[in-house]
This record gives sequence, C-alpha cells and structure tokens, in this order.
Amino acid sequence: MLRTGQILELSGDLAQVATNRQGICADCADKTSCSAGATATPGVAEVVTVRNPLHARPGDTVEFDLPGHSELRVSLLVWVVPLVGIILGAICGAQLHTALPLDRDLSTLLGAALGAAVAFALLIRVDKRARSDERLVPVIVRIVPSGSCPSSPPIRPASSSAAP
Repeated sequence: MLRTGQILELSGDLAQVATNRQGICADCADKTSCSAGATATPGVAEVVTVRNPLHARPGDTVEFDLPGHSELRVSLLVWVVPLVGIILGAICGAQLHTALPLDRDLSTLLGAALGAAVAFALLIRVDKRARSDERLVPVIVRIVPSGSCPSSPPIRPASSSAAP
C-alpha cells in the first residue's frame, strides 16, 4: 500500500519518515457502526524506517511502499498461521478427548487454544528473523514535488498527555 510521509532524518541509505498511522477501517463502508478500528489512531504521526534509493533529503515529502508482494505475503502469514494453528489444535484436542479425563468440547477448546499459542510463538520467532530481511523494509518510490499536495491528511504529532 503506497504511503506518503515527510523525511525527518537520514542514516546512510535509510531514512526516518513521519507518516500518518493507517487505520484498519479507513476504506470500510460500515465504519460508523463498528468499533474494530478503535485502537487505531488515524492522522497521528508514526515514524517508519525506509530505504532511500532516490537520495531524498530531510524535509522532502516522499511516497514509499514495500517492494513486490511483500505486504501480501506478510498479511497471509499473520492471518493464515494462527488460523491453521487453531484448526489443527482443535482437531488434535478433539481426538485426544478419550485419553484425557475431559469432555470432548472442552478438550477441543483447549487444543485450539494450545494450537493458537504455538502459532503465535512461531510468528514471534519468524518476526524476529524477518526484522533483518531487506525485502521487508519499505522503499521510497517517489519524491513528491513541493507544489503538489499528497493525498494523505496532514500529520499531527502524537501527544503524550491524556485527554481530561
């Protein structure tokens, strides 16, 4: 997903870019009747480390994206691995109910919970290894000319004080 932000500082061939945090419900037609995006804070600045092959400078407005189909692969990994873990855990739990002094439904539920825990542990391990993968670092694809207006709303700095 193409994002827009402003370069804050450079470090070698990497840049720190302030961009609007992406809400999960930004394009949903039913966002007024649902609270799934309540934890996301659209419009609040988020700092992202990106590769800077275009040699943009601090203050430049840039567009950046993950290369290739990396975003799709990561999304599939994050959604499919836990789902498979839950399903396999539930099947194993249901099969083991005779060996356990538990009701079949309870053993299925415990198996699903154990499968989910194993899947999330696997995801955490993969995430630690993926942090050093260059293919998962966003890349600046365009420097936005100063006269044009990016499609993103203005970036607001995150406030540290709580609302009264």
